[in-house]
Amino acid sequence: MNPCTITNDATLETWVLDATTDMTLNISTTVSEHPVERGAAIVDHVQQMPQSFSINGVVSETPTGVATSVGPERISKWKAFLEQLSTGQPCTIVSFRHGTLTNMVLESAPIPINSWRDTKVALQFRQIRVVSATILNLGPKSTKAITTQVCRVEEPVCSCPTDTGPQPTEDVSGDLGGSGQDSVARAALDLVLSYF
Repeated sequence: MNPCTITNDATLETWVLDATTDMTLNISTTVSEHPVERGAAIVDHVQQMPQSFSINGVVSETPTGVATSVGPERISKWKAFLEQLSTGQPCTIVSFRHGTLTNMVLESAPIPINSWRDTKVALQFRQIRVVSATILNLGPKSTKAITTQVCRVEEPVCSCPTDTGPQPTEDVSGDLGGSGQDSVARAALDLVLSYF
């Protein structure tokens, strides 16, 4: 089977496994199910889960073809590469059969070394998703605008989550007046805040 290429997106260091014995792409969803007193259960929501990918292969001290290093230091450099990925740095995996998988993080990477001076690779990756905040103005044309933050998931993304610090918001605890528009705006705000 054609080898996989793994690139650390932060350092751009790339490794090609000597051989790839098998690869598995796992695509799954979670389906919510609610029982009712009579009749069939209600299924009302489907949530796509992050993809996971596993690679089984070999990295040796004596690779065939072009390699960045040979000899005992090759296994040490491979171990250092995996340690970098284990800190949560995203990577890109290029597979002949599955194409390009972006925003993947390393979940597990055992490193057994046998008497043939190679290591059997059994890597587990999972796709990352980043949540960002959007300011939504729920207030009508009144003197006080009602704002809140609504979260959404962006897929796929090319950066790790970062703390952007405190976001400016307006105090909405004061009296909004008695108009019908303000009552509707207050009800909408309560609805949005109930999700948090």
